[in-house]
Order: sequence, then structure tokens, then C-alpha cells
Amino acid sequence: MGFFLKKSITMSQRTQFENTCQQLVGKTLGKVEYEEIAYDQSNQITPAQPYYTTRLANVHSLDYAVWLHTTQQDKIEITWDASFYPYGIGVKINQAPSTNDSQKWDVSAHQLWKDCLHGTIQQVKLIWEQVSGNSYPQTLIITFANEQQILIGAAQFLNSHDQKVFGMSDNLIVTNDVALAKTINMISQI
Repeated sequence: MGFFLKKSITMSQRTQFENTCQQLVGKTLGKVEYEEIAYDQSNQITPAQPYYTTRLANVHSLDYAVWLHTTQQDKIEITWDASFYPYGIGVKINQAPSTNDSQKWDVSAHQLWKDCLHGTIQQVKLIWEQVSGNSYPQTLIITFANEQQILIGAAQFLNSHDQKVFGMSDNLIVTNDVALAKTINMISQI
């Protein structure tokens, strides 16, 4: 476990990350893509066979990133990363992609996202968790002007039959259902 420990973040680092996330407010969502790491050529995932769906219709699970493309031409990459503690949420705006060994799917028309498409982001909230005395961003909650919400957390189901997700994971869980997010242990409060 010592390998994963990072020194405590400063209030300045936390504030800087919060400020980066707040830059999403006022942006209008034009397109959503999921990005999955292609680990090797034999495991290539084709657009006809995405693997982000789960047994729960309103929950997606993906290994790497959600890309929000705004009508203002911004590209927002939301990933799992180890900036604060392995693994939490990372947010990058208009930066080069973090990986080249991946495949993307346009999920803009999917039921989970359709009520958010062309909506303006009204609020962004981070849920911070504590582990080993360190604070890290576990879940990002994006609220649109029409009051629809998207929750993106660094978590995963360890097995397909699991009822709850486990945090601090190199995986993202995405949902638009706050009650379901609580049920599967993605969030405990908002």
C-alpha cells in the first residue's frame, strides 16, 4: 500500500482543482464520447461492440475517460487519475489526450446523456473522500440548467454480479440517477 500513498495535498492544490472543475459552469454540451484503453490488439473494442454497459441500464462502466465536447469548442476530459491519490477523478480542459492507445464511442444519443445534450452546465460539485489521512476527489456531479445530473466517479464493480461499486479504482462509473448512485455506493451524500 505504501507505493500508492501520496503526501497530503495542500489547500492550494485542492482549490486549484476545484477552480478547474468550476470552469465547466456555463458551457453547453454538444457531444459526449467514452474512451476506453485498448490494452492489446487482440482486445480491440470496435464501435459495434462497446463494453461500457452494465447490468443496470442507467450505469455505465468504462476504463478511462468521458469526453465532454462543448458548443464553445472546449474538450473536457474526465478520467480516473492519481493526481491526489490512486485513484480519483481527474479533469483536464483543452489539453492533449492522456493516451493514444484507446478507442472512442459517441454516446451523445444514449438514454443516459440525451436529456443533458445541448444543456448548459449550471453547477459542478466534487465529492471528496478521505483515505489514510489524505483527501481525494472521488465523484464529480454535473448539474445542467434543466436540473438533469450526471455523476462520474472513480469506481467499479469488481464482478458483474456485485451490488455495490468500490472506489479508488482505475475505472469510471457514470450515471444520471442520484438515488441509484447512493444504492450502489457511488456516493453517500450530495
